[in-house]
Amino acid sequence: MKKKVFSRFVSMMMVAAMVIVLAACSQSESNDGGTNDGGQGVTASEDGSSSEAGQSVSSGGGEQSSGNASAEAFDNYPRPVIKTDGKLKVGYLHTLASFSSTNRSIRQMQIECHHRGWEYVDGQWESAEQVRDVWNALINADCDVICLQGLDSTSTYMDMIEKTREAGIGIYSTETAMVDGSIATVMLAGGVASMEMAYELGAMTNFSANVCIPTAEGAQQHIERTRVFEGLLNGVFGNFVLLASEDMGGPNESAQNCYDTTLAWVQQYGDDLDIIYASCDSFAQIAADALNSAGYGDSGIITAGIDGDSTTFPALMEDGPFKLSYMQPSELFVHTMCEIVNDIQVLGLNPGDEGCHISKAGEQIYQTGGIVTVNDIPPSGTPIHALFDYYDPNSTDAWYTWEAPEGVEVYTIDY
Repeated sequence: MKKKVFSRFVSMMMVAAMVIVLAACSQSESNDGGTNDGGQGVTASEDGSSSEAGQSVSSGGGEQSSGNASAEAFDNYPRPVIKTDGKLKVGYLHTLASFSSTNRSIRQMQIECHHRGWEYVDGQWESAEQVRDVWNALINADCDVICLQGLDSTSTYMDMIEKTREAGIGIYSTETAMVDGSIATVMLAGGVASMEMAYELGAMTNFSANVCIPTAEGAQQHIERTRVFEGLLNGVFGNFVLLASEDMGGPNESAQNCYDTTLAWVQQYGDDLDIIYASCDSFAQIAADALNSAGYGDSGIITAGIDGDSTTFPALMEDGPFKLSYMQPSELFVHTMCEIVNDIQVLGLNPGDEGCHISKAGEQIYQTGGIVTVNDIPPSGTPIHALFDYYDPNSTDAWYTWEAPEGVEVYTIDY
């Protein structure tokens, strides 16, 4: 399969261009990835207690092991507990598994914990009002590590971050904005992906198109995927024009909002609308469904999004409005984060030590994926890893070949 992945040089050039665009702009979110592997889950109560033992935590739920591990603090908080025997208890704070990137991340996190001998504790929240309760439940479950996935408005949870770190628990994240106290975050270079999509869609339309954008303004990754694209409209290319960009709200209402907003755009703009570029594939596919229901399925309006999952290729095969997706390597994000956890809390390395995956506390690691169209459809049942450049089909011991625990399946492209 041909992979439309830009070279590192081109990506770096795009980063440079992205900075300019953002500077200019500043001036003028099946298998639900559950815990069937025997891992625990926590539920929230009004007082934030755990559904398990409800114990308070000191030093991250275990004693530090001795040896070559460094007990020195490396940021403004106590150093996270070190378990040189490798028996970490890892809490995973995430939103609904109905989001493709979350589903993929949960599965990979369970695989990582199973392979490394870590105990996995699931912490799912369904609304922003539940986040603190579930977070407290993970603390009370005596977790050594709490990993955040796709947490919106991270800065509003500084009280929880401080509470976690003061208890000797390490905090790491994927697809989450970096704040003080988080040791590292790994996420898509959303601006780079957005710019690649803008140029691809521009080439498809000769940079003469009117664009509407459904997005989720509460999430850092969606902001990056949206604002850079917007920066290439209304002035950079004379006929590449932004008609509307609207927030679809939180996970419980965003799907219906996207459907209704697309119908409103069709009513308002009609045949003048050329592209609906969405900050995630689910919005792009919902927009395509709305166009079909409104009789605009064959009008030539293109929908495109970022994420990529098992629904992407069947949707592309329908030969409807949905034409383009940017596949993000969610599994690579999780694996990289777990490598950092292993460095800090098993090997006892500090950021900047030889062999550590991060050079400083609070490091942000950005990774890229690639654009796919109907011409890139792999055979059904293909592991999703095969879509990315890191994959070697001949490898037998790479991280993406690790065995999944009972009840968890490696994410595949199925149709």
